[in-house]
Amino acid sequence: MRPTLRMNWIGLVLMAVIAAPRAVALSTVVGSESQLITALASARPGDEVVLANRIWTDLHIVFEGAGTPDQPIVLRAQTPGRVILSGDSTLAIGGNHLVVDGLVFTEGYPRASSSIIQFRHGDREAEGCRLTNTAIIDYNPPDRATRYFWVSLYGRRNRVDHCYFSGQAHSGVTVVAWLDGEPNDHRIDHNHFANHVSGEGENGWESIRIGTSAFVDSVSRTTVEFNLFEECDGELEIVSNKSCENVYRGNTFLRSQGMLTLRHGHRCLVDGNVFLGERVRNTGGIRVIGRDHVVINNYIHGTRGRDGAAISIYAGVPDAGVSSYPTPHGAVVAFNTIVDVTGPHLFYARNLGSGRRTELPRDVVIANNLLVAGADMAGVLVDGAEPEPGAMEVFGNIAFGREWGAWGAEGLTVADPLLDADADGLWRPTDQSPVVDAAGGAFPIVDHDRDGQGRAIPFDVGAFEVTAGPPTWAVATAGNTGPAWMPDDRFWDRGEFTNLSTRGRVGDGGEPLIVGVVVTASDRRLLLRAVGPGLAAFGVADVLLNPRITLFDAGAIVASNDRWGDNAHVPEIVATSAALGAFALDETSQDAVLLLTVPPGAYTVHLSSAEAGGGVGLLEIYTVPFSF
Repeated sequence: MRPTLRMNWIGLVLMAVIAAPRAVALSTVVGSESQLITALASARPGDEVVLANRIWTDLHIVFEGAGTPDQPIVLRAQTPGRVILSGDSTLAIGGNHLVVDGLVFTEGYPRASSSIIQFRHGDREAEGCRLTNTAIIDYNPPDRATRYFWVSLYGRRNRVDHCYFSGQAHSGVTVVAWLDGEPNDHRIDHNHFANHVSGEGENGWESIRIGTSAFVDSVSRTTVEFNLFEECDGELEIVSNKSCENVYRGNTFLRSQGMLTLRHGHRCLVDGNVFLGERVRNTGGIRVIGRDHVVINNYIHGTRGRDGAAISIYAGVPDAGVSSYPTPHGAVVAFNTIVDVTGPHLFYARNLGSGRRTELPRDVVIANNLLVAGADMAGVLVDGAEPEPGAMEVFGNIAFGREWGAWGAEGLTVADPLLDADADGLWRPTDQSPVVDAAGGAFPIVDHDRDGQGRAIPFDVGAFEVTAGPPTWAVATAGNTGPAWMPDDRFWDRGEFTNLSTRGRVGDGGEPLIVGVVVTASDRRLLLRAVGPGLAAFGVADVLLNPRITLFDAGAIVASNDRWGDNAHVPEIVATSAALGAFALDETSQDAVLLLTVPPGAYTVHLSSAEAGGGVGLLEIYTVPFSF
């Protein structure tokens, strides 16, 4: 037990000078809420607190501390994916350089908190903290109108990565970044958002929102990159931008009935995202509202015209307030590839005349885009109002398969782009394509393509530069997003706990009680218990005083125990036994326990006496589910 030191700041500095540094960080396994509170309160930089594998119900974790960039304080699951928080469980992270790793929230909802996980506790916000390798699955209230957020980001330079968020079916945003007027510099990356139920037209069902309307002119500088949004149907705004200078890069939107929406804020970058509608209704691409946004290198395929076009540049409200529609002056839409979508590929001045939107965007650039009709030949490629003279530059675009449409025909070449489908399903140009070296203008920001490959002057038209190398930026899929412990098919089955128990007399001559166990297909975790003294509390007479439990594999001893308190992992045994519903054993008793993982095979479990004499014993075999 580390002593608690109380001293003023000067004393702390002196202690840092004269005290010998610890050679090894402290790792503490906790199996109860009181142990968790004690361990977190005493954790220092480099320490880790390990939550024992079990189902934790109504656990409110307050994780405060001060780690360092090189030595964060870590709160992690003993086995990723097997620490399950349910009921009214929540997590608050407040402090510096804290990491949370490997937890699962499911089968519950917060009764009083506004968030399941929030990067603050009271007035103490998080800075340089991280949530990783964690899942929130079906954490829903009985009433879908109950509003709360799954993850709330406060503070500065925090990260949410490699997490799985699935099955949200209530009002509230899945991951939201809250602003206070200063830049956040958060990063949200390599997460898998899935199965977000429709809000039936209600607002406030976004998968990600960065900021609020009150901070329309505030800089956030949050990066949202390489995430997968699969069947996220909460509302029109799957991702809702409501602040300035954010980056949305390399994300995949798969069969999601909504759009990446630059709703408020200015100077954002939308770069290298992939929209795969697969002809699902209400799938869409990108909405552009606000000044000086840059939309480059995006690939949109098979969407079905949500909000009128694959990319919509909105008309604006003059002198727009915080909850209105600022005009997207200075928008750049360049080097995008749009294939086989319903409705127009591009729309200029969307919703002109509706809701006081009377101002046409100025200083707009539409350049070097590749627009291909595919199987859907109806309609036109571009639509909308006629720009005012000098308000828009249109050049270097290549189109095929439909009439061009309302405006900008002077900046168009009609040609078959000669596209082929690659292994990842994206249609890229061949080396004989007319897009090669056909781009016009100077675009210093476009030094790479959708795949992260460098572009060579003169650039190729569209999202892809024709190169021989493999993509640097892989398309975000279930295989490269979400928790490392979760299978790509996201089949997460907690299963049912299975228990076999048999009671009998172990003979005075040493005859054991024997049960066979067959493990098939894959490794299995087993809890094996030989109970003798522990039966006395239930009124059993003549109990076996010193039981021994032994696991055999084809006659060879795998493991044996005759006093369970001598195990090296007693806290895990206690936690696992409780979660499985096994009655508690006195840690000082002579009862025997094994907790171990075994590969496929045929085994026998023996309950015998560790000393002369016999008595009544209970042999229990529990299977511990993979997800536990």
